[in-house]
Amino acid sequence: MTSYAIVGGGISGLSAAWQLSAEPGVEVTVFEADARLGGKIATERFGGVDIDLGADNVLRRTPAAVELCREVGLATDALIHPAQTRAKVWVENALRPLPAGTVLGFPVDLAAVEASGVLSAEGLRRAALEPTLPGLPIVGDVSLGELARARYGDEVTTRLIDPLLGGIAAGDLDRMSLDAIAPQIAEVAHTATSLIEGLAPVLAAAQQAGPVFAAPPHGMQQLVKALTARLVDRGVRFETGAALDSLPSADGVVVATPALAAARLLRPVSPPVASALDAIEHTSVVFVVTEYAEGDVAVPLDGSGFLVPRQVGAPVTAVSWASSKWERLRQPGTVLLRSSLGHRDADDVIDASDDAIIAAVQTAHRRTMGIDTPPRRVRIVRYRDAFPQYDVGHLDRIAALDESLLRDAPHVALCGMAFGGVGIPACIRRARTEAGRLHRRVAG
Repeated sequence: MTSYAIVGGGISGLSAAWQLSAEPGVEVTVFEADARLGGKIATERFGGVDIDLGADNVLRRTPAAVELCREVGLATDALIHPAQTRAKVWVENALRPLPAGTVLGFPVDLAAVEASGVLSAEGLRRAALEPTLPGLPIVGDVSLGELARARYGDEVTTRLIDPLLGGIAAGDLDRMSLDAIAPQIAEVAHTATSLIEGLAPVLAAAQQAGPVFAAPPHGMQQLVKALTARLVDRGVRFETGAALDSLPSADGVVVATPALAAARLLRPVSPPVASALDAIEHTSVVFVVTEYAEGDVAVPLDGSGFLVPRQVGAPVTAVSWASSKWERLRQPGTVLLRSSLGHRDADDVIDASDDAIIAAVQTAHRRTMGIDTPPRRVRIVRYRDAFPQYDVGHLDRIAALDESLLRDAPHVALCGMAFGGVGIPACIRRARTEAGRLHRRVAG
């Protein structure tokens, strides 16, 4: 019997357990410091509906999450998709639609961008120069901000690309790795002479691909519950409330904790890996769920929500119109909003009082949606050091870290949000890949 210990019961740890427990002759134990499983995936009852307090969907084009749903009994045809998918952006004191003719905010169809009203005439003229500019293809990793400004200018960068991609990890576009954060863009930047021309087939394929996002019908926690139930059926043991100070004893160990916690566990077996993990910067964010009467909102909620460019200087970076986005959250006369606060250069909101956070949210709601009344119901969730920052060169650093760990502690594998990419599908993919490699090393 080969024994495996998994430290961390978030989606990465649970996915690693799923991969390992499928092997014959194994014994798997999952240790989780919290009282509940799922990590940052959490769905909670709020005003009569089940609302997600973290991620509320998964990206379909990275299939790992959809495949896992199918494997644990959540049929892919039962997954739901947002009823509203078009988002807006707060520009020049107005909510304007994010243009359809972009890939991750990078303009491709300039006519569609012009029609949105997001850019000024000068911003459009600058963007239109992109195909004529030298500088592509690039060699090596660069920051998203450097690439965006060089190709499209400041206005496209600040009004389109930064709100979208900077918001993915609450990061700073001028430090964020192109290769790690936006591999679709990176592939074109490394091979083409124009982003507009090189991204055209990418945009066309995306427009034909069907829904971009999917989710279980009762919220993301449904995936955690289904996965946990199937793991129990396979004989996996769970120890919750188990905060470990050292690596557990087992033939193989998967460390699926946040990077800073992983550093503490790995320092005795691999100081270089621990130092590399300590060097990964993290950002804290706050999510606020609010409920209003429908009549309190002065603008039509005809989309999935809106983004707030960092240059606005507001603590709120995005607002999801949850009850418009998801049919399952709709109730007569009620509006549900999910607001995000904090980013890399302004994450002190994590230490603000509840009253200060609610006041900041109300100010943003009043300014953007004309809501003058206090919310009828509020839920605040704080995620301290939740978002690892993928700085330029991140993928090379992770590859070097993996090599060091393989040399120093071949019975240990690492997975989690800091390593394999942003988002739930990327976490699942990394966890299953590394767990499979670990089993081949340990069990031969």
